[in-house]
Amino acid sequence: MMRIQLKQATPYLMFDRQAKEALAFYEDVFRAEITDLQTYGEANDLVLHAKIKKGNLLLMVSDTFPGNPLEAENPAFI
Repeated sequence: MMRIQLKQATPYLMFDRQAKEALAFYEDVFRAEITDLQTYGEANDLVLHAKIKKGNLLLMVSDTFPGNPLEAENPAFI
């Protein structure tokens, strides 16, 4: 049997038009740094992909694709 050692898991958090607010909150609470921020072109207020880092902690964040809101029945993915 082959064993796989997981050294780190990186959460990817998705929001419905609130990713920028979440990034600002995490940046303040964790005293972290946003190391990457990409937006949906013309929808500049929506986050396509972002990384926020503090030491070994890395979170990745995005908004859902415009027109595809999060569904409450399936709030978590692994």
